[in-house]
Order: sequence, then C-alpha cells, then structure tokens
Amino acid sequence: MQSIQNIYLSAIIHALHKHPVLKASANPLLHLWDKTLSFDEAEAIAKGDLEKHVHDNVQSIFVGLGKAQNPKQYYNLQSLNISKDNFFPKTNAHKNQGAIVLELTSDIQKLVRVGFETGVLAENLLHLLEKHTVNVPCGFGASVSFYDFVKLKSAVAICFAANVAKKYTTFSLISGGISGVQSYLYDIVSKKASLNLKARSLYLQLLPELVLNRILKDLGLYEANVLYASGGNFYILAPKVDDEQVQNWRNAISQALFEAHGTALYLELDATDALPDEFKYKTNFIFKALNDKLSAQKRHKFSYLIAHQPDFFEPVEVGGEQVRDALTNEVLAKGDLILDLELRNPVVYEDAKSQEVIGALTNFLMDSGEALEDNHWLTIRQAEANAIEPFKTIGFTFKIVSNPEASENPFCKVYYLEDLNYLSKIHRFASLSYGFRFYGGDDYPKIKIKTGNHSRAVAKTFSELGGMAENDKKRLYVQEFSEPRFKRLGILRMDVDGLGNIFINGFASLAPYMVLSRSLDYFFKGYLNELWRNDFKNDVQIVYSGGDDLFVVGKWDKVIEFAEKIRTEFKAWVCQNDCLSISGGIAFVTPKFPIIKAAKYSGDAEDEAKKHEFNGKLKNAISMLGVTMNWDNEYKAVGLLKNKILSLAADKKQGLATSFIYKISGFYEKTEPKKFINKADYDVKKKEIAPTWRWQMAYDMKRMSERYKANRDDKNEKVQFLEEMMNWAILPNEIPILCKSLNVHKDTFFKLLNLACIWASYELRNQEK
Repeated sequence: MQSIQNIYLSAIIHALHKHPVLKASANPLLHLWDKTLSFDEAEAIAKGDLEKHVHDNVQSIFVGLGKAQNPKQYYNLQSLNISKDNFFPKTNAHKNQGAIVLELTSDIQKLVRVGFETGVLAENLLHLLEKHTVNVPCGFGASVSFYDFVKLKSAVAICFAANVAKKYTTFSLISGGISGVQSYLYDIVSKKASLNLKARSLYLQLLPELVLNRILKDLGLYEANVLYASGGNFYILAPKVDDEQVQNWRNAISQALFEAHGTALYLELDATDALPDEFKYKTNFIFKALNDKLSAQKRHKFSYLIAHQPDFFEPVEVGGEQVRDALTNEVLAKGDLILDLELRNPVVYEDAKSQEVIGALTNFLMDSGEALEDNHWLTIRQAEANAIEPFKTIGFTFKIVSNPEASENPFCKVYYLEDLNYLSKIHRFASLSYGFRFYGGDDYPKIKIKTGNHSRAVAKTFSELGGMAENDKKRLYVQEFSEPRFKRLGILRMDVDGLGNIFINGFASLAPYMVLSRSLDYFFKGYLNELWRNDFKNDVQIVYSGGDDLFVVGKWDKVIEFAEKIRTEFKAWVCQNDCLSISGGIAFVTPKFPIIKAAKYSGDAEDEAKKHEFNGKLKNAISMLGVTMNWDNEYKAVGLLKNKILSLAADKKQGLATSFIYKISGFYEKTEPKKFINKADYDVKKKEIAPTWRWQMAYDMKRMSERYKANRDDKNEKVQFLEEMMNWAILPNEIPILCKSLNVHKDTFFKLLNLACIWASYELRNQEK
C-alpha cells in the first residue's frame, strides 16, 4: 500500500496536471508524481455535478443561496487579493489567468528547491493553492474553486487509503468545539483590559485548533482533512474512527481544560459515520445527525470528570486571605505558578498576598497579547513535556513570534498574519508547513509614549479609546492627549442572521459547505482588517472577528460608523442576498467602566436586535441606547434625522437651538410609563397616558419656528423642519417628508426622533469648546 503522504502529494499534482489552465504549474513537480495511483473515486465524491467551464470565473456561493433571486456575480480570475476592488464579487469580473500561472509556478519552484519531506511539501502546496487558485474555476460546480476541489479530493483520497489498511468502508465526520467561550472571554477586571481581552480572544480562537491538531496527529491526517475551523468549531473528514477513540479524546482534553479552567470551558466532540457516496447526496443529513449528537452532550457536561473524580462536588475549604489574579480575579492556589504583575518574576505564595500578582495562564496570555503588537508569525507546535504551559496536556500549544526561525522549538505549522506574501518573508526554510492566516483584529490602535530619550507606539488602552488619558506616571505621551468633552466607549457585538438554517437545511454535497464557511471567514477575518486599516485604525479595536460574529471596542461615534460600514459591506459580500443579514448591539459606557459589564450590555442589545420585527421580517437590526431598529428603514430614518438636526444647528448664530433637542426628549419622556414590570403591563400603561403632550409640543414647535422667520412668509429650512414636527404632533399619521419614503410606523417615529436628538446632542457636545 502507498503511504498517506505520497497519496496526498500525488493527488495535488494529479489535479494540477489535469487542469487546462494551471497545467504548466505542475511541471516542477512532475518528477515527484506517482502516476500509478488512481484518484477516480476521490474525484467522483469531490466533484458533484460535472460542468466543463474551467475558463469562466468562480461564482459567489451567495448567489441563489436560499430562495434569493439575485443577479449572478463572480470573482476576478486572479490570485487572492483582499482589497475591495479585487476581493468582492461583481457582474463583470475580469480574467488574469496568465498572471496566476506565472505566480503559482514561481512559488512552487521555491518550495521544490527547499526539498521538503513529501507530506510537508503537500501541506505547503495546499497553502499556495489557496493563495493562487481560490478564484480559479475547477469545472466541477460554479461556486467551487480549484483550491476547494483539490483540498476535498486530497482529503477523500487520504481517507480511502487509510480505510483500505483497516478494511473499513465508511468515512467519519468529526466535529468539535469549546463552549463557555463568551462568558470566559469577558470575565476579566478592567486593569490592562485592552491587551488582556485581545489575548484571550486569540487564545479562545486557537484553543479548538490545538484540539484539532491533536486529532490530526493521532490519526496521521493533514490540513486537507480539515473541512472547516473557525468561530470556535471545527469539522474533520477522517477515515473510519471508532467510538472508543472519540471518547478517549473527549476524556483527555476535557481533563486538560478542567485543569486549566475549572468548569469555565467545556469540550464538545463527537463523530458520525457515512458511506463515501452519501457525502455527495446527503451531506445536510450527515451534518444534522452530528449536530444532534453534539447537542445531546450539552445535557451531560463534565460527566467524565464527575465519574472519575469522587470529590468533584465536594466544597473546597478556603481560609484566610486569598491570593487572586490581578487581571481575572481567579483564586491562585499555593502550588500554582505565581508571578508579579509588573516585572513578571516568580513570587512565593506568602509574599503574593501583599502584591499584585498573576497566574501562569494570565502570564501566557499577556505574553501573547504583547507579542501581537509587533509580531506577525503564528506558530502551532506540539507541547513540550517540561514547558510551563497551562494547557499543555492537550498536546499542542501556540506562540506569536517575530520570525519562525527565531525559536529553538520544533514548530509543526507556521502562519503569517500580516499579508499573503509569506514566502518572501522566510529567510531560512526548515522542514515545516508554511502558510498565511487571516486573523480578525491583527493590529491595534496605537499611541506614542516616551521611553527614556525615545518614543514608541503602543496599543491604546480602552480608556484612551474612550477619550480619557491614563493617569499613569509611566505613560508619558509624546503629544498632549486631547480629551473630548463627551467621553464614551462604544462596545459592539454583531453576528450573522439565518446561518444555522443554511447549515442544517443547506447543501446536499460537501464542497459548498466548505466554500460557504471559507467565504464567511474571508470577510470576518480578512476583509474587516482592511476596512479597519482604511478608516478606523486610530479609534477602534477589533477584539474578535471570525466565523460569523465579531466584538469591537472603540470611540463611541466611530463604533457606530464601523457597525454601519460592516453591515453595508457584508450585504455587498453576500450579493445583497436577503437570506443572510447581520444584526448587532452597541453599548455606550464611560471609559473606566468594567468591560465585563459593558460586554453584557452590548450582548443584551444584540439579543434585542435578533428579536426585532419590521414589516413582518425578523432580525436584520441594530440596537443602541435602548432603541432597536431595522437597518434599512428605521436606522436610516434616525441617521437622516440626526444629520438634519446637526446641519440646522451648524450656524452658531442662527442655527437650530439645542433647546429643540431637550424639548423633544422632554416630550418623549411624557409618553413613557414611569414604572412597568413586563411588556404586557408596559403596553397597558402606555395606552393610558393622555396625549396632552401633543398640543404642548405643537405649540412649542410653532413658537420656535416663528423665531427663525425673517418675515411672516419666510420658509427657510429651520422653519420648514419645525413646522413638520408641529404637524406630526397634531396629526401623527403625517410622518415628516425626510422619513416618509422609509415606511416608518407612526407609533415608532417619536422613539426614532428622540434617539436622533440624543445622538445629535452627543456630537454637538464635542463640537463645543
């Protein structure tokens, strides 16, 4: 039987050699090709319906997804490029296959000259194919690229070969993920929250990958077998795996997580079997069966630990003054590694009671967060037995380094985080797997501080993002820190609506699932970094972005702008498909407010957005300052009203007085019940409120408009706007012309107007001296 490594490499060369456009790129590899191997079965499962259109462009997976009837849009036929003009699908996409062949051939020649071991060379080739052929059609499905096809074909070939040795006829689909991530991510105190939160985010994104790599190593599989790994979850296409093996992984990794985190994080891991042909026609049923098994595990959390640790439920005696981690507030035990927070030197337990100290995991995360500021290489390797790593019993660990050659440890995989040109950044190759990796939030907003006679750019703290200087003698600013009058930090959480239904009811074959997952990852992990760099890099920090959701912290007004931009760009990325929308929630807090509470507030606002209904349609909404709005109508109305108020107030001598804003807010308060218990009581109380405020508001609007008339018949902008407000107060069906086309409901208009006034007042406060 041929080795798995040889089958993997030959599958890639075989596919390259057969492709009419990319065929020349295989020439440097032909001497390594074992032509005796047949990949007919692997190709049959990978390809789905045969379509011989390899000279066309790859179509977006989002065209026609669900019940959408959108015009067809295609990607430019070129190597992967994350800039908007080259990245987004379009109706008139161009072709540049000649450049692809030249670039791919050049990069392949670099790899061949290094002389990698067979399996490692195959892994490196797969990374190059993602870089250069993810927009190249393969002829086996309009939305399936050559890269997706080769990856799936290689995975199937590997599974067939491994099954032959054990005489199995079925494949296994393995899925895993870490639950409890959201609670653990935000469970920190505010001290050094910016770096620590970012480091936690990185850790929680990579933790499932450490588990994934453990499984790949134990099964002798490769990255081609990983169908999807993002958002805290992964799927692996594997040769037949028995239940005992899955249980062993689950037990060992659950124990490792418990040792590091107690009951804060929990592993969900299971597998389901299917015949190879079933992955062509019944993939959605296979996914559903596996997801049902994972859901059942949630009802039996920690069952292994409970069964094997008799004292699991026994109370722990804690006496005297406890030593706690200064950043997480976790209790540190006497046998733990304890370090001083500032110098990071080991501290004896008795001395730790009078100092600010941290534990081993916090120290590891702080190192990772600080390394992310200036370094761009991510390395994933096997954990060393004698290393002080709090989760080493999983079997793998990670590190952020300045270059992959700098470490003495033998790394398994190396990924460049900054851009796609990773090969040019490697000065000395080792027998490692090199690739690129999109990582959402790969940089920080920076500020310059003095260090002796020099200055250096460091990550802004959350306080500085919120507009408040740090009161720290060690943090000396190069330029005077200018504090705005209105200081607020914005916290944004967003995720995609309707994705679960697509995964459960979506595709009959396997390849489209891979394409859909990869496409969402490219947007959230790749393109959002470009969007951030272009307009938001000084005021917004992407704490987490990947899979189908994100968490962002920054200057309050820039966070609103960023949320709106993300929503607009996401709709363009999914080709305006109404089956996929994105909802979010924003919380505004003072710069020193505890981030754990702020994260909860924004999460609550996001939940409200997910429940919002407009004209019979759920979700597709944003919630902030207690008001939930449909993106297309209600939010747009608020933006128009806010901008109108600001433009009318712009003239300092003759502008609309800020008293207008306070009058509107005062009248709005009169429409709200003072106390209510639940929605039913609220609705009853609201109906009982007498509409006397309407006549008072009409009177005040009329009085204000008279002040702005140069003569009795003058109808300038301010007068017209105020008279529209007066008319609406008397005749609530008369929505002002500005918002009339947006179909805003008459009962909702006042709430939107009030929000526009609050928003405008925040901006006006920062315009005043």
